[in-house]
Amino acid sequence: MARAMAPLAVSPFVDVRANREVFAAEIAWLAQQGISTGWSDGTFRPYEPVLRDSMAAFLYRFAGSPEWARSASLSVFRDVVPGGLTFFREITWLSATGITTGWPGGTFGPYGPVNRDQMAAFLYRLAGSPDFTPPAVSPFVDVSTRHVFYKQIAWLAATGISKGWDDGTFRPFQPVLRDATAAFLHRFHTYGYTPQVTAVPPATNVVCGELPGGCFQVREGSVAYGASQGSLFTVGGAIGARWEQAGRWTSALGYPTSAERCGLAGGGCSQSFQRGTVYWTQGSGARTTVPGTAITNRWLEAGGHSGRLGYPTSDERCGLVGNQCRQDFQGGSIIYSSSHGTAAAYHETRPLFVYGTLRRGQSNYGAYLAERTYHERPARLPGHSMWLTNIAWAIPDSGNSHGIYGEVMYINTAGYWTTIARMDALERYYPNDPGASSYIRSRVTLDNGLSTWAYVASSRMQSYVTSTGRFLPSGDWTKRW
Repeated sequence: MARAMAPLAVSPFVDVRANREVFAAEIAWLAQQGISTGWSDGTFRPYEPVLRDSMAAFLYRFAGSPEWARSASLSVFRDVVPGGLTFFREITWLSATGITTGWPGGTFGPYGPVNRDQMAAFLYRLAGSPDFTPPAVSPFVDVSTRHVFYKQIAWLAATGISKGWDDGTFRPFQPVLRDATAAFLHRFHTYGYTPQVTAVPPATNVVCGELPGGCFQVREGSVAYGASQGSLFTVGGAIGARWEQAGRWTSALGYPTSAERCGLAGGGCSQSFQRGTVYWTQGSGARTTVPGTAITNRWLEAGGHSGRLGYPTSDERCGLVGNQCRQDFQGGSIIYSSSHGTAAAYHETRPLFVYGTLRRGQSNYGAYLAERTYHERPARLPGHSMWLTNIAWAIPDSGNSHGIYGEVMYINTAGYWTTIARMDALERYYPNDPGASSYIRSRVTLDNGLSTWAYVASSRMQSYVTSTGRFLPSGDWTKRW
C-alpha cells in the first residue's frame, strides 16, 4: 500500500487549499514533479475535466519527458497538426508509444475530456500492458465484464490505483477530473509502477522502382516519398490527408518536393509538391495553389498568405459561367477570365469584440492581439450572457439586462485575416465545418450600434455550457472570482 501523504503546509496553487481539498497533497506532488504547471493565473482547477491534450502532457512528463523529436509531418491524427496545438509533441509521443490509438476516422480529439474508462486504458498501457487476468466478477457494480476496457479497469482496481466510490461504482463514462488524475498518478508511482513504453521502429532502406517515377522509405511510423532517392519527404497531418484524398503521387500534385513548413503567419503550414503547394490553417483547412496560374500570381502579388487575402479556403475552380476560374481566400476571392484578366473581391473587415482571455492584460492577448491593433476601447455586448467553464462563453440571452463587458479591437488592415485565422483556431471555429466548431465567429451589434465580430458559443456547445458551467451575473471576465 502507498505511504500516507505528509500534511501539506502550503499549496502551490491558489485554488487548492492545503489539507482541505481531498487530494491537495497529491496535487502538490504533481506540481513538485513538474507534471502539472497549472494555469498562468496560479490556479490548478481541480474539479475540471482533464482534456485529452492535457492528459498527453501529464503522461509525457510523468514518463520523464523522454527525448522525442518527431517530425512535425508525422502526426497520424488528422486533427493533430503543428502550429495550432500546444502539446503536439506530447500527443505524437502518446501515439508512438501505443498509449493512445485515437478515434475511428483518424482523429485524436485533443479538446475532448478523458473519461475514467479511457484513463484506465492509458495507465494500463503506460505500465507496459502487464499480464493480468481480470476476475470473473467485476469489482465495480457499474462496470460490466463485457466493457471494452474491463481488463484495464479491473487492473486499476486490483493494483489499488483506483478505489472507486463508496457505493461500489467506478463511473466509467464520467470525465476524470484533474484532482483525481493527480491521485491516480501518485498511486501509480507510489505502488512501484514505472512507465514501460518505447517509441517507434528504425527506418528501412530506400526503395525505388516500385512506384511510378518515384521512391519511398519507411520511417518512424510513416513513409517518405519523392521523385528521386535523394529527395524524400514525409507527408502527414492535414496536408497528408489532402494529398491522399487527391490520389497521392498519381494526383495533379505529384510527389512532395519539400518538407512541411510550419510557423507561418497565422499559425499556418505549407508543403510543396511537383505541381502545386498545399497550405493549411486550422480554420481554412488544407488547400492547393497551382504555380504559374493567373490567380496564383495575383494572390502572390497581393502578399500571398500574409497579405490581405490570407490563406486559400478553396482550390482553384474553372469552367464556371463565362468560362471563368475562381479561388476563394480568407479575405476574399480572385476571379479570372481570358477576356477580363484577374479581379480581386475583398471581404468586409470589421472590429472584433473580445470578452475573455483575449482582453488586454489577459493570458492570450500578448500572443494573438498585441501589436496587431491600431485602436482598442471598452465596450458592452447586449443580448448575451457570460458563462464560465474553465473559459468564458458568450451565450445569446435576450433577457439578460447586464450583457457582456469587454473590449473592441480594431485590427490592423495589413494581415487582418491572418490575425483572424489565428483566433479562429484558438477558439476552435472552423468556417468550413461550423457543426464541429466550439465557437462561431458571429456578427453582433454592441450597445453603441457598432457592428463587430464576436466568438459566440456554437449551438452544439450552448446546452453543455449552461448545464455544466456557471453563469457570471456581472458579465465581466475580470470579475469572475
